[in-house]
Order: sequence, then structure tokens, then C-alpha cells
Amino acid sequence: MGDHKKKLIHKVKQGDYLASIASDYGFGSWEEIWNHDENEGLRTLRENPQVLYPGDQVSIPEKTQQSEPAATEVRHRFIRKFPKILIRIDIRDRRKNDTDREDPECCLKMRHEDALLSPEEDILEHEILVTEKNPTLLVDGRTYPIHIGHLDPVDKESGQWKRLHNLGYLPRPFDSKSKHEKHELEGATADFQADQDLQIDGVCGPKTQSQLIDVHGS
Repeated sequence: MGDHKKKLIHKVKQGDYLASIASDYGFGSWEEIWNHDENEGLRTLRENPQVLYPGDQVSIPEKTQQSEPAATEVRHRFIRKFPKILIRIDIRDRRKNDTDREDPECCLKMRHEDALLSPEEDILEHEILVTEKNPTLLVDGRTYPIHIGHLDPVDKESGQWKRLHNLGYLPRPFDSKSKHEKHELEGATADFQADQDLQIDGVCGPKTQSQLIDVHGS
């Protein structure tokens, strides 16, 4: 009888993205999982490996063993380095509303460290460990939570809502437990289409989705 090993499948939950999944399973690079033959369907479904949807299934390949030469009868220490991801935070609305200061003081607070950030062209950029789950941004004493991995694909209504909310077209964040009126999303979509010189129909079709990704940044 052949040796049939059970396939390891990870079912995506809210907050998962491929880099964090790879880290959880001990992979140094998410590309090794993303390029796995059995994830061809996932690659077709999701253009961005860091923007997945709850319920997506990720096939986890077997890890290849690696060896390092070392002297015998001597204690050695091997340190695992966790990968990092680059986050980009747009603070243009915060700067627009700040009439007293041109450059607001920004601090990214994380579990392992705090980082003072200098805004340039309204964008904050910083590399963080994939093990960071709930960093917060402090801007002149105000706290803004950052939900890494919680952005849904743009072809989902929740993904459209979250992007439009982040861009200021919707006043309240998406909440899967609350009732969201369809006309709210349609109105916000129409406003976005008007600002982007798109056909105004309130429907977030392929052209609007593409533009929404470009303006939002992901």
C-alpha cells in the first residue's frame, strides 16, 4: 500500500493573510505556500495573497528539511527570524483636519516595540512582524486601531464597504453582526464614482472595483 498522507488545509478566518498563515505554519516565506500546485484555484480566485476571505481554503505543503553544518559536542543556538510586512497608513484626512500643526506626531504602538513615524506626503510606512496582530496608531493623543488582515476582497460587499469607509465615503465601519442598508453602499459607491469620473450607477462593478483598489492602495 502506498503512503497516502492527509492533506493539510487551512481554512481562512477573519484577520488571516498569507504571510501570517505562513508564519503560523513555520514557513519563512509565504511564496512557498502561494506557489504550491494545489493552491492554483486560490491564486485564480484571489489576486492579492494578503487579501483573503473567511472560508477560503489554503493548502499547506510539506516543509522541506534544511541542514546547517555545525561542530559536534558543542551547544549551538539557532534563532528563527520572523518575516515582516510593510504597512502603509494614509493620514491625509487627519492632516486636513489639523489646523494647528503641519506635521502631527505619530506613534505606532506594538506588542514588541513602539515606533515614532514621520509622515511624508500623508503616508506612514513601517515594517512590522507578521506576529503583530493588533497595533494601534497614536496621532496627537488620539488612538486609531489597525486591523491587519481584516480587509476583504473587493468583489465582496464587505470589502467594498471597508474601503469606502476608509476613504471617508461611509460614516460607520463594516460590522458583520449589524444590518447594513444596501442603499448606503450604493450611495457611497455613486459618490466614489462621481469623484473618479466613472459611470454613476451605484454598482461596484469590475471598473469601479479596480479604481477602488487603486485609490485605496489595496
